[in-house]
Amino acid sequence: MIAREAGVSQTLVSLVLSSAASPERVAEETRRRIIEVAQRLGYATRSGGGRQKAFALILPVVSRAEQLGNSIYAAIDDFYARTQSYVAEAAYRKGYSLMVRFYEHPTELTHWLTEWDVDGVLWHASDEKLLEWIAERYPTAQLHLGPITAATDIVTASQEEIPLVALRYLYARGHRRICFVPGPGWGKVAKIRAEAFRDAANAKGLPLYELFLGEGMPSSSQEIVTHCLRLLELPKEERPTVFVLGDPFALVLAKEVQQRGLSIPGDVSIVGIDNLSAGALYNPAITSIDVCQREVSETAVAMLVERIANPDKRFQKIYISPNIIERNSVATLDSPAALPARR
Repeated sequence: MIAREAGVSQTLVSLVLSSAASPERVAEETRRRIIEVAQRLGYATRSGGGRQKAFALILPVVSRAEQLGNSIYAAIDDFYARTQSYVAEAAYRKGYSLMVRFYEHPTELTHWLTEWDVDGVLWHASDEKLLEWIAERYPTAQLHLGPITAATDIVTASQEEIPLVALRYLYARGHRRICFVPGPGWGKVAKIRAEAFRDAANAKGLPLYELFLGEGMPSSSQEIVTHCLRLLELPKEERPTVFVLGDPFALVLAKEVQQRGLSIPGDVSIVGIDNLSAGALYNPAITSIDVCQREVSETAVAMLVERIANPDKRFQKIYISPNIIERNSVATLDSPAALPARR
């Protein structure tokens, strides 16, 4: 409500109200507007009726400077905002309030957790050492796949199944030259996705676009889109008929493809990963793999409540199968084109 009234993102509101944003990161006029709206709407940071049961949701700060323009920043911001909303709904149903912290510096976060005395932590970030510190002191549940060495419960969409869902769907529609982009960057999630796709594609005898399936894969948003566009310059019998990549990058790629006079899905098909809201609003609407945000969020809250009630129970890892949300960005190829020679 505050974000809507102030005309800013939910992420920015959380940063300002939790004091996580340094003065130089947010214009003073914007900060003042957010605080004024919050006060007018009756926002309160603490309950006046004694200690309230509360969870902390830890999210990373997404830097606009690291992303490829406003569209990617907005899409990623939307992903975390939806996670925040789903977790809050589930927590409230269990009798817990939710405090959200977007963090950049571990020291600030540890001080904040100590000050607020939360009952448990829901973790959706990537700092393994910090996660270990938190897990030693608080009941903790991880949302989506991150560091798994810490003693926590974990719930995530099955990363191994994401490329398999995409491949089965596309193969049934005649696609044989499938460019799968597991990244950006060669991190833990990218490795899992790339290995699963490679194995499945090899089993079907499909060509591989190796640039995106190893340690040398592009690490920045700009490089990902640039290399995808270069693949479209290959001879027609060698270029991909479809790209599969994260929704934020899929949206930028779709725009670049159309600006070059190509049509989607007439000339090339696109499948996203994450099922972000922006993909459904694009023209054409982007087919995407749903990573089960609501189910992951609700399951994480349930696991945390159970952990508090039974602190000595075995830690659990729950993997939820993703599914594809079909829209209008994938063509059905009646006669699959001949495959190029395998390299």
